[in-house]
Amino acid sequence: MTDLFEQVAGSSAPAAVNASPAAASIPAIDAAELLAELDGEIAMRIRVFGRKVDDGSMRPQERDRRIAIMRRIRQQVAYLADNAKFFRACLRHREQIDACLAVLDVLEPARIA
Repeated sequence: MTDLFEQVAGSSAPAAVNASPAAASIPAIDAAELLAELDGEIAMRIRVFGRKVDDGSMRPQERDRRIAIMRRIRQQVAYLADNAKFFRACLRHREQIDACLAVLDVLEPARIA
């Protein structure tokens, strides 16, 4: 599986990450590895936050919200991974896409809005 941030130019990270001095020390991480790490984080939150609710140091609402946030992050990473080929194609052809959207905006402005 390819890196989530693979760009047409061959970069393995977004431009902002590449600009960082630490970028050279960050290895490429594929989507499967990211998803596995997120699954582990969710499982850990369920265990740890469950104990915190039991001992009274965390409210159930906070536990639920923080676990839901991590699940949402996992959903977004999975979506990016599942659609990476499409996103790369959009990046390669963004000028043509912009031109098509401009035409649609003129022909059907209500549809775009």
